[in-house]
Amino acid sequence: IYTKARNKFINNLTSTVIYTEDGEIEGFISIDKNNEIWAMLIKQNIRREGIGTILLENSKKQYKNLTANVYKKNEVALKFFYKNGFKKVNEIIEDTTKEKEYVLEWKEEEKKNITLIYFDEDIDKNLINKESKINFKCLNVKQLLKKENIQDTEINNIKTYIKLRKKLEDVVEGEKILLYIDYNNYYNFLDEQIKEVAKIKKIELQIIICDPFTIEGSKKINTIKQIEENYKDYKINKIDCSLDIKQDISLNQIFTKRNEVLLQKIETIAENM
Repeated sequence: IYTKARNKFINNLTSTVIYTEDGEIEGFISIDKNNEIWAMLIKQNIRREGIGTILLENSKKQYKNLTANVYKKNEVALKFFYKNGFKKVNEIIEDTTKEKEYVLEWKEEEKKNITLIYFDEDIDKNLINKESKINFKCLNVKQLLKKENIQDTEINNIKTYIKLRKKLEDVVEGEKILLYIDYNNYYNFLDEQIKEVAKIKKIELQIIICDPFTIEGSKKINTIKQIEENYKDYKINKIDCSLDIKQDISLNQIFTKRNEVLLQKIETIAENM
C-alpha cells in the first residue's frame, strides 16, 4: 500500500497543492489525471479552520469537475464534501478493504454575468428567485470577526486581514458586480479592499443602498452619506423601498415586504447593466 501511494504521489506531483504556515507543511490536496481527489489531508490541530476549503476552492478554479471516493462511515469527510457542493452519484465496494464507498462529484456551474455581494445575511436567501440571472454571494464578515475575537474597528491582525481578503476575492467574480450595503452592516475598512479587487480584476462595480425608513433615524442617514462619499467614483443606485401599507401588519412583515421590493428593483438594475 505504501509503495502504491508513493508512486501515485510521484505521478501526480504537478497537480498536488500544499498549504504551509511559517515554512511548515500543514496540509495538501492531490488530484490525479482523471480529476479525482485521491488524497487530501490537513493536520489534526488545525482542522475546522477552513484550510481544507481553501485547498478545495483553489482546485475548483483549475478544474470544471472533480470526483472523490469517501468511505460511507467517514461522516466528517462526507459532510465536508457535501457542504462544498459535491453530490453522491454512486456507491461502490473498495477492493482492498471491502468497505462501502460513496462516489462524490462536483461540477462547475455555468457562471452568471452579474454577481451581487451582500454582508451578513442582509438579504433573506429564502426570498431570492432561484431562476434569477444574478449570482448572489454573501460575505459573513461579522461571523469571521467573532471567530477571531476582534472588533471591526481593530483590523490590525495580518492573519485576519488575509482571511478577509481571501473571502472577498472568492465572492468577487464575474464581469459585473453589484455591491449591496445595508447601513446596519457597513464595514468601511473593506471599502478600499473592495475597490482594489474590482480594479485588479477589471470588473464593473456598482453600489446599491436602500433609503432608510423615517423611523430609522439620523444615524442611518449619516451612514449612507459616508457610503456615498467613499464610493463617489462609482455608480450608486439608491433604492426607494417605501411601502404603501393599508392594513395593520407587524414590523417583521414590513421589513419582509421591503426586502421583496428591494430584490425586485435589484433585478431591474441588473437587467440594465
